Amino acid sequence: METDLSFPWIIRIFDLKAFDLYKVIESFIKAEPNLTREMIKHLECCEHRIMESLAWQSDSPLFELIKQSKERDGQADQLEPASYLTQPTQHNHTAADLYLSPSSAYSTAVPDSQPQRPQKSTSLSLFYKKVYWLAYIRLNNLASRLLPDHSDLVHLIWTLFHDTLQNEYELMKDRHLDQIMMCSMYGICKVKNIDLKFKTIVAAYKGLPNTNQETFKCVLIREGRYDSIIVFYNLVFMQKLKTNILQYASNRPPTLSPIPHIPQSPYKSNSPLRVPAGNNIYISPLKSPSKFSERLLSPNKMTPGSRILVSIGESFGVSFWC
Repeated sequence: METDLSFPWIIRIFDLKAFDLYKVIESFIKAEPNLTREMIKHLECCEHRIMESLAWQSDSPLFELIKQSKERDGQADQLEPASYLTQPTQHNHTAADLYLSPSSAYSTAVPDSQPQRPQKSTSLSLFYKKVYWLAYIRLNNLASRLLPDHSDLVHLIWTLFHDTLQNEYELMKDRHLDQIMMCSMYGICKVKNIDLKFKTIVAAYKGLPNTNQETFKCVLIREGRYDSIIVFYNLVFMQKLKTNILQYASNRPPTLSPIPHIPQSPYKSNSPLRVPAGNNIYISPLKSPSKFSERLLSPNKMTPGSRILVSIGESFGVSFWC
């Protein structure tokens, strides 16, 4: 049950940035063997909330890290190379190694004769990798409910989703990961002539674990104005990515992004736990079963591309302030 003292209340009280808290959660869990399953699950949920929205708030240090990375490596370079997605995370560094000095963890000695190039921020690399894991798992879950007969589209949707997070990360500012996911799915289905309405996407989304109706009812449109996800798609997402989305109409779409390597959760153990007090009772981890306002642009003012992609005739209500 949500209360006034539920997370993220604690970070407001201590004036912490969510991204800074995120950077030590995994190390803390691994370093403290006496945490109960309930505590571990809670911390994992906090980590997911940070990755999906809290770290993307406009005052987050994440955006400064991204900016520094872009300035250092050049706009043409990716925040993470494509091959990085398919590699399992392997490190034995402490939280201090990884995060207190953003570039020091993977630094290697370079001969004086060679020009030295600043290292990538390890905290940013690991954050993006985890965000991609979470994003793909959620997309795959949603697609399994909505597109069982169009599994070939999932990779296209993932590519648009991934490219948006990678190259148009400003769209995430003060927004939610799932908003970009739903818009990516709708955009690809629209350009591929698959009849999938936004209301159908939202209905399936509500059946996913840990979702909130504010995610699709209260989306930032521009400075202080919020509206439904349909309005966000039409006025912001589609306008920003129209050229990119229309490329997927071709028989030769953009190069597909690699599917992330999804590791077992670092917080879960498959080993049975023995109940204390000498009882011969063991508890194994539960295996969860698989589960399956609009002020639109005037059609006569749209380009042909916009008319193809725009969502028409769907609404969750009028504009409102959140």
